[in-house]
Amino acid sequence: MNALKTCSLVAALLAAPALSQAQNYEWKLVNNAYPYQIGLNLPAACDQKVLSGFAHWNGASRFSTTQSGRFFSGFLNPASTDIQIQMEPASRMVSGAINLAEAPPGTFIRWITVDGASVRELRSAHVRVNADYWASGEFHCGPNPVPFNTFDFAYVVAHEVGHVLGVGHGTPTLPQSCVMGIPLARSVPLPARCALESTRARNLYGTP
Repeated sequence: MNALKTCSLVAALLAAPALSQAQNYEWKLVNNAYPYQIGLNLPAACDQKVLSGFAHWNGASRFSTTQSGRFFSGFLNPASTDIQIQMEPASRMVSGAINLAEAPPGTFIRWITVDGASVRELRSAHVRVNADYWASGEFHCGPNPVPFNTFDFAYVVAHEVGHVLGVGHGTPTLPQSCVMGIPLARSVPLPARCALESTRARNLYGTP
């Protein structure tokens, strides 16, 4: 199992009118502020790491998130106006069962232009976490340091929230020292937000 394929491939399912440009950003959410809900099937022991993963992006741009409680776990609702994060069996991972997590897009609204690129504007995007990695003990939800051969769950969440925002991996790909760099490293705590990904967030949502 290749555990380092961590990014969502869902964005590739919707073709862009100007592909060479639209690869720069995955999408843009229609609003700048979203509450997020945690699925009941996500262990409460991981709540602090989830909070850290979302908070990683607050202040990078005008986009911000706030926790709004928990919701009954079921297949994520693509039309929701909240961001939802929950665990899913590997068989329900749209981007492939080997991925740590994914950020599937919600309801498409229209095409817009961002930084000279054609970008889809969406009502929402969500996070699915692969339950197999939790079952195998590969997600670390405790305090740092991060044990050998495990993934800091805050790092995983922050990376997927970057997809939720539409920041993506960049073209060319952001360096691995950035949260949105790939592949995600094992045994490494959530890194600081790098200047390149902050710039990309600001291009999408404006300067805070």
